[in-house]
Amino acid sequence: MIVFPVLREWLSTIVASGGMGVVILMVGMGVAGWAWGKTQMEGGGPEGGGSAGASSKGQHMPGSPPPNGAPPSSSEPPPRPKPTWTRSTPAPGAGAANASAKTAWEKAREETRKKEEDRKKTEEARKKREDEEKERVRQREREAREREIRELREAREKREREAKAAREANQRGSQTPSPTKGRHQQPSAHTEADEETYSFRPYDKPKVSPSKSSGTGSIYSSSYAASQSTARSTPPPSHRGPYHTKDPDKIVLKAVYSFNNTFMKLPIAQLVSGVKPVTDGLILRITTEGLFIDDDVRGVPQREWDVKAWTMKLVETTEYKGIHVVRASIRDQEGKRYVFILQEEEGWKVAVGLQRLRRGSQVRALGVSGMPVNEARAVLENMGWA
Repeated sequence: MIVFPVLREWLSTIVASGGMGVVILMVGMGVAGWAWGKTQMEGGGPEGGGSAGASSKGQHMPGSPPPNGAPPSSSEPPPRPKPTWTRSTPAPGAGAANASAKTAWEKAREETRKKEEDRKKTEEARKKREDEEKERVRQREREAREREIRELREAREKREREAKAAREANQRGSQTPSPTKGRHQQPSAHTEADEETYSFRPYDKPKVSPSKSSGTGSIYSSSYAASQSTARSTPPPSHRGPYHTKDPDKIVLKAVYSFNNTFMKLPIAQLVSGVKPVTDGLILRITTEGLFIDDDVRGVPQREWDVKAWTMKLVETTEYKGIHVVRASIRDQEGKRYVFILQEEEGWKVAVGLQRLRRGSQVRALGVSGMPVNEARAVLENMGWA
């Protein structure tokens, strides 16, 4: 019986291998048991048929013992064979592997949940910081606007006080004759030195050399523009109408302001038409040499406002609500800018003057462009013109 040791060895090998081998063995044993049981069920039929044939063949009487000493046949079916298969059990270590995999999955899910919570917290903190920063910026802008409005109101009140004082001074001057009227004032040494330090205007006439027969002292030509120190300090009596001229070389101004990088919204200096120390004859001349401001009624050049052509890098112009705005930017470290305010009807004179300026030989890479409307509106609102 060599088959049994070989079969036993084969079964031992399969059991020892575990896992899939055991499953195959169980399936094989189940198939074999099913086949054996079916064979037993089919074998009972022929035996019964043979007994019936034998009984019919023997022709024995009822109640007599069966022939040949055969046991009496029974009508009960043979018992069903017990199944030889058993429920398969998981391989050793499979439960531990499943538990380990489940634990790893739960751990990964927990880590993902924590990361998502951390991301949400970080996002909420960032949004909160941004909202706080926006609120601080809005607060600073609101404070800056309030400060600008307050400073603008104070500046407007100051201009009104100065204008009122100038009107009162004009009224007193027109009522009381000046004690120095009709008296010729000899220029002093200080006056001559001051005039030498001022820039020469292209439309100024040179000084006339004193004649030997004219006596001591220097006498200036009557056509030369008087300096601020020798001109009368108060405007003449207001027996005339508003200043107006059609001369294309004289651009009538409402005001002129000076700004720099430090003071970008509030001017560091200003001249307002009709407000002391200038009259309503405040004019701008644009020549090939640059920009020049004069008080045409008093004949006083405002030399401290002279802008030379070679120092200019950009000129911008625009119109807003009937007011023309011209801004000239200077090529220096302070970023100085001059803003001229004039009526719209004076704008054509600006165009003519800029053409003349650009044709001159003293300009150095001068650009001319349109001024942004929002910047012009901001300047006019800050200065109280809009």
